[in-house]
Amino acid sequence: PETASAAEVPIIAGLGIDFGTTNTALALAEDEGPVALADLPAPGANDEATTAKTWRTVLHFDPDAPPLAGAPAIGRYVRNEGQGRLI
Repeated sequence: PETASAAEVPIIAGLGIDFGTTNTALALAEDEGPVALADLPAPGANDEATTAKTWRTVLHFDPDAPPLAGAPAIGRYVRNEGQGRLI
């Protein structure tokens, strides 16, 4: 895979997280440039190209795996047939 040169990679000067009651969003502020919402994996995404600007505000905890948030948390909960803790 190709890698970006240092000149192409933006410097993130700030990070904002909004843990809303229904949705969560992540905003990134570049060193010199606008603030923009980050692209997050969309629910049911089968590839990295499918993204969303917000996630459902959920977490999934499984004793045998690291915690997940948003769409990946919902996906694992469904795949595990309701096993684990979804909050």
